[in-house]
Amino acid sequence: MTVKFLSPEWALQVQRAMNDSERFKQAATGHSAVLQQVVTGTPDGGEARYYLKLRDGRAEVGLGELPDSEAIITQSYATAAAINRRELKVQNAFMQGQLQVRGNLMKLLSLAGVVGAMVEAIDTIHVDY
Repeated sequence: MTVKFLSPEWALQVQRAMNDSERFKQAATGHSAVLQQVVTGTPDGGEARYYLKLRDGRAEVGLGELPDSEAIITQSYATAAAINRRELKVQNAFMQGQLQVRGNLMKLLSLAGVVGAMVEAIDTIHVDY
């Protein structure tokens, strides 16, 4: 099944892929986070917002905005798509200024292993950009 990038179906598939991945569960155990993602310059000319809640080794992913997020990560659609396709590493995007972060940067840095496991888990999803 192919899902449209940043659609409700995509968010559900991302959540399932992470929660079905043993590597992700192991990496996420002991971590908690509430992160907001903002993707600018979407194909329709607007922006998309989605969130990740991480607690007890489980992930919740959904579209929309969370008022209680610990960090807000903003990136262009091209950057988000490149990361999702595994053409660009999250760390490299950050170091190159392609990701802007507001909020608790230390929290994000502590999640490096979780992010790596997340990117690996969602690689199984067939996405239409």
